[in-house]
Amino acid sequence: RRWAPRYSGSGEAASPPQPQGASPPLPSPLPLMSEQVAAPAVGPMPWGLVLAVLIDSIVDGMLIGLAGSVSLQSGWLMAIATAIEMGFLGFSFACAAADPAMRKGGLPLKLLVLGLPPVAMVAASSAVALFASDVQDKPVFVGMMAFALAALLFLVVEELLLEAHEKEGSDEWHISVWLYVGLLLSICLDVAA
Repeated sequence: RRWAPRYSGSGEAASPPQPQGASPPLPSPLPLMSEQVAAPAVGPMPWGLVLAVLIDSIVDGMLIGLAGSVSLQSGWLMAIATAIEMGFLGFSFACAAADPAMRKGGLPLKLLVLGLPPVAMVAASSAVALFASDVQDKPVFVGMMAFALAALLFLVVEELLLEAHEKEGSDEWHISVWLYVGLLLSICLDVAA
């Protein structure tokens, strides 16, 4: 005869009779339908992350505006590269900030927190592109370009490169050198053209 669990009325299936000397059945690690499953706890609002992403968006927008004021092709190239980078950052940011924002302030706070970085990037890019045409041959323009490039290099060298070394578990110096070789090559090709 085939064995089938019997309903015991308490929400659990009755276990089959155990032979003498056998250990009792282990409890199921999965919750039963009658048990309440607690929702995962959502931490506090990550305001530091919101500020960091907002500043990064403004600096990236500034770099797009500067590149676009120098050359339309450079502006498009920076916009496409930044869109790829910000796509990954935006996904991570939304995963970390959407639930706490929704629990703290509902839909308006969620929309504000998630919408502020892209709006800030477009505003910074537009403002710098309009402003850069007035100061293109002045030292202020060179200072803005230097700041934007230094901020981008800092991010790559101090954050991404170190994280890549930690993930791979290697501290080989020649990997870092190729970053600077690529930068030097791009400058030489730009000067030659």
